[in-house]
Amino acid sequence: QLSVTGLRPGSRLEPHCCAIGKVLLAFTHPVEAQQILNARPLKRYTEHTITDPTKVIAELDEVRRTGLAYEEGEVVAEVQRLARDGCR
Repeated sequence: QLSVTGLRPGSRLEPHCCAIGKVLLAFTHPVEAQQILNARPLKRYTEHTITDPTKVIAELDEVRRTGLAYEEGEVVAEVQRLARDGCR
């Protein structure tokens, strides 16, 4: 059984730092995605969490281009996840 300290099944994560959240933000209307990112300060989970909305937007542009989103230690150090756009 896999156990990740600080996370349980059903944990809610901020969309700016988890792979599936990045896919969802990337394919949300750009104005709405910007509003979500600017609604409050972006929470830092680890030293790798991107908290600058401008950098997140640049990453979302890449997700739109490739259909792939990566999370590399942004929520839990040393945990990496990949999500993809299911419509491609």
